Amino acid sequence: MSYNIHWTSSASSKNGNLYQLDIYDKDYTGDPITVPVGEQPFVIKANAASDNQYEALLASELRVILNITNTQEDFIDFSNEDQFKYFGILSYDDNIVFQGWLLPDAMTMPFSTGEIECGFSFIDGLAMLKTIYYTPSNLNTSILENTRQTIQNCLNALNYPFGYNINIGVSIFASGMQNRTDDIKNEPLSQS
Repeated sequence: MSYNIHWTSSASSKNGNLYQLDIYDKDYTGDPITVPVGEQPFVIKANAASDNQYEALLASELRVILNITNTQEDFIDFSNEDQFKYFGILSYDDNIVFQGWLLPDAMTMPFSTGEIECGFSFIDGLAMLKTIYYTPSNLNTSILENTRQTIQNCLNALNYPFGYNINIGVSIFASGMQNRTDDIKNEPLSQS
C-alpha cells in the first residue's frame, strides 16, 4: 500500500507564513490536483477526553475548509469505508505541523448556488491509542523500558504512513544536581 498526493492546497497565515496541506490517497497514481482554500482554511485544535486540566494525552484535529467548486467531480469520497484511505499532512517551511487521517463523519458542505466550500477534519490518531493493546519492545518482562521507548512503541502502533517526528520538552531539576546535564542517565525520559 502506497500513499501519493492526490490534492494539495496552500494558504498564508496572518503573519505571512505559507502553510501547505497535502492530502494523500492510498494507491492513487495520478498527478496532484491543486484545490483553492476557503475562509479560515486550516485550524488545529486540541480535543481533550475529559475536563481534567492535566490530561496526560491530548489528541488533536485539523479542521480544513477548501473551495471545491472546480474539483467536486474528483474529490474525496467521504462514503469510503476504508478509514485509512486518506492521510493529510499540513506543513510549514517543510516542517510537519500536523499529520493524520481523514475523519469522514465530520464533513460539511452547505447548500450554495455559487462557490462550493467543503469542510472536513483530519485526526492525529492519538485518541485511538486507548483501544490499541500495548506491545513492549522486549517481551521479557524482567527488562524495564524507559519512558521514551514506551512513547515510541505507542506511536508505532498508529502506523503513520510516513513515520513521525517526536519533539519532547521536559525539564526536571532535582536539588542534588549541579546542572541539568550532570549525567545523561538523569534525563527524565531515559529513566526506566
